[in-house]
Amino acid sequence: MNHEELSALEASRVIAANLAHVDERVPAPWACPVCGEDRMDWLAWGDSDAVHCESCDSEYVPPMLAGQGEVVIDGTQAHPTD
Repeated sequence: MNHEELSALEASRVIAANLAHVDERVPAPWACPVCGEDRMDWLAWGDSDAVHCESCDSEYVPPMLAGQGEVVIDGTQAHPTD
């Protein structure tokens, strides 16, 4: 294997390692109701049921944890979910 082939192989491994994180997404009902962010790396779970969205800086409680099928955004119940 020559130097160019080795560099291409190394580059492929780096790309593959970075793409491995692409699939780390939450199911649609758990995504941010404000901006739709669903990447796990951008949704921070705290000690409570609230999730902080790093994309739009909002906090919400997913509908399954909020009860009554509603999303709680920044402490206020928002639109009902389907």
